[in-house]
Amino acid sequence: MITGATAGIGMATARLFAERDATLLLTGRNAAAGETLAAELGVQFLAADMTNADTPARLLAWAERIYGRLDILVNNAGILFQGDSQTCTDAQWDSTMMVNVTSVFRLSRAAVPLMARHGGGAIINVASDWGLVAAAQAVA
Repeated sequence: MITGATAGIGMATARLFAERDATLLLTGRNAAAGETLAAELGVQFLAADMTNADTPARLLAWAERIYGRLDILVNNAGILFQGDSQTCTDAQWDSTMMVNVTSVFRLSRAAVPLMARHGGGAIINVASDWGLVAAAQAVA
């Protein structure tokens, strides 16, 4: 399963996995882009908003219903609001933390039991270099 698969790194990751004949479940907020990519790759897509608390359970139920297991989770969904500490609003900060941090924890926590039932798996968390160093106009 690859989150944030409707653009950028997530879409490129989906294409690389597909080239290697992986069985894929893709998710992202942009339903049109996701459906187009899924059709191109011959894989499954489910539109999902990672800020919703019920999304992890829904995604894992979907994976289990379709394939009966989950071997790899790529937490790639992420957002960025440009601005400094004086222009970043509380809503922008909260949204960034929800998508880029909290949703990663929630989906990973939900995935572990399904993976464990089938002998384990791998969770890959994708972040930009801004997860490690500061950047101008990217305070959140």
